[in-house]
Amino acid sequence: MQTLIKKDYTTKHRNIIIELLKENQDKKFTADEIIHLLNKEQCVISKATVYRNLDYLFNKGIIRKINLDNVCSCYIYNKDKSCSFCCDKCGEVTQLSSHAIDVLKHKLLKEFNFIVDQSKTVFHGICKKCKESSHD
Repeated sequence: MQTLIKKDYTTKHRNIIIELLKENQDKKFTADEIIHLLNKEQCVISKATVYRNLDYLFNKGIIRKINLDNVCSCYIYNKDKSCSFCCDKCGEVTQLSSHAIDVLKHKLLKEFNFIVDQSKTVFHGICKKCKESSHD
């Protein structure tokens, strides 16, 4: 009996989506924004194709999915597989890599036997710029 092995392959649309997110690492995009930008650049792409590729890229850890107020999801390129911080006021996304994250991961593992997947971890809060502007 012959076993069929499903092979991962890249597609033109998948590569275009990755490149868009890579070139705009400081921004987050909804699926609709991705469709609009790509169609504007003469790359006709369907909604189903975008969602299918975003799900695939998220499951592979290539991109990160950020849920905003349970209304919609945004996507960013997962450049270094670290945790992200998303400002709930201005929407800026910053990828974190610091000693504090390693300490937190170690503590969660030791105390709760919980392994954190940094590539899918997003902290929500208020960035320094927004915090300072609200005090003015």
